[in-house]
Amino acid sequence: MLKKGNKTNSWAVWMFFGIIVLFAGIMGIFNPISLSATLIYVLGWFFFIFALMTVSFAYNMWRVTDRYTRTYVLMQGIFEGGFGLLLIINPFGSMKALIMVMGIFLILKGISSFFSNGYKMTLFGPVYEGRGTMVFDGILNIFFGLLSLVAPLFMEGLVGFVLAFYLIFIGLELIIIANKFKNM
Repeated sequence: MLKKGNKTNSWAVWMFFGIIVLFAGIMGIFNPISLSATLIYVLGWFFFIFALMTVSFAYNMWRVTDRYTRTYVLMQGIFEGGFGLLLIINPFGSMKALIMVMGIFLILKGISSFFSNGYKMTLFGPVYEGRGTMVFDGILNIFFGLLSLVAPLFMEGLVGFVLAFYLIFIGLELIIIANKFKNM
């Protein structure tokens, strides 16, 4: 924690990152699909670097553990590296596949919401608190899941817009934190 009178320049770092994130969010509003692809690209590098670390860990524990554990960790690193390379090589295609998987997940989540709603009705009777919320949640999940499967290009843009506004709010928050640190 910074104390009053502490003459550090940490506020400048917060301000710098806040301005960068705010600028990225504003640029993302004008081109949301590129922002989504950039995020996928960064995630690809993250998975690839993490896979290299996992394979290195498997190599370092080669003589310490049994062969099943070594093989599992090594295969995990190879699959993560392959996934990371796929994201790096083709971020737009990977984004469509991730949106399709998200659509299937949302449809299943919406159906699950309906089933759990019916189960709660059998347990607690026809009137219980939260029934309308669960039905509405299930309808929204199924709607956005179907929208993801039917129109993945629309969802790419929507994900980009949501990410852009998120970056704008985070950038503003970092700038506010920087000003608070500066005034301490």
